[in-house]
Amino acid sequence: MRMRLGDLDALEKQFREDAENAVCYEERKALEQCVRDVMAAPTISHDSPRSNQWISATEPPLLNGEYLVVIRGAKSATTLFYEDGEWWDGVDTYYPVALWMPLPEPPKGETNEANL
Repeated sequence: MRMRLGDLDALEKQFREDAENAVCYEERKALEQCVRDVMAAPTISHDSPRSNQWISATEPPLLNGEYLVVIRGAKSATTLFYEDGEWWDGVDTYYPVALWMPLPEPPKGETNEANL
C-alpha cells in the first residue's frame, strides 16, 4: 500500500476545486502549479524495504510526529517525537538521535491492553 505523507490527497482536491473556481488567470495558474507540486510530493510504502530499515538522523523525517529511534549511545530503541528539527520525549527533554524509522502499522483485528 502506498500513501502520501500527510493528507495531501485532500489538499490536491481542494487546490483543484479552487483552480476551477478561480476568478483571474494568475490565480488559476498558481493553483494549478500547487496541484502539480502536491502530485509530485513523495510517497511512502509500508511494504517498501525503506519503511522497516533504520535511517540516519542526518536524513530527518519530512513530517513532525512519533518515530521509533535509537538515541546516541543507547543499546535499545524507544519512541520519541520529531518536531521542527528536534527529537524530544513530549514532556521536556530533547535527545540526540542516531537512527530513526517510521512506527509500524498497529495490529489489525487484535485486542491489546490499551484497547480494553
